[in-house]
Amino acid sequence: MKGNNFKEDVPGYLVADVDAEGFTATAPVSVYLLFRRRGGLNGDDQGMHCCISSWVRTSDNAIPIRLKCGTNYQNGRLASLQATVDSYDGPIFLNSQGHVAEGSSASLFMVRKGEVVTPPATANIGESITRVTRMQLFKEEMGLTVRDQEIDRTQVYVADEAVLCGSG
Repeated sequence: MKGNNFKEDVPGYLVADVDAEGFTATAPVSVYLLFRRRGGLNGDDQGMHCCISSWVRTSDNAIPIRLKCGTNYQNGRLASLQATVDSYDGPIFLNSQGHVAEGSSASLFMVRKGEVVTPPATANIGESITRVTRMQLFKEEMGLTVRDQEIDRTQVYVADEAVLCGSG
């Protein structure tokens, strides 16, 4: 990491690639660590300004989003580019059924009337250890009720707050 000249903490990502040609190739596999800076807020405590993306979260019947492959991240990249062009900090995806899924690379939690609500695993979300850990912290550390349920886009508009969190 010294050669990259990082002066701050940066997340590391374990990446595995299949080093062979063809759609049915399975080996050999190379593994490496990728360290990269993440964009973030400027410390102004104003939160993020997000839009509902016109891009739809990739369907489980197309390329399951819980499959953490490079191709899936292109869906989030397109939504992030749209959000940037439209002067937002980030996108919120809807799934093919029109329900809220998540951010481009982050789980979504919504707070309304003292209760935390998050889309269920069946909403085409990336199931992650970050999501599970956040749910435990809301319950055990903060004493809040956490429910998995479908979220309509208008519910996000009237939420007391919404939280996007990812491992980065």
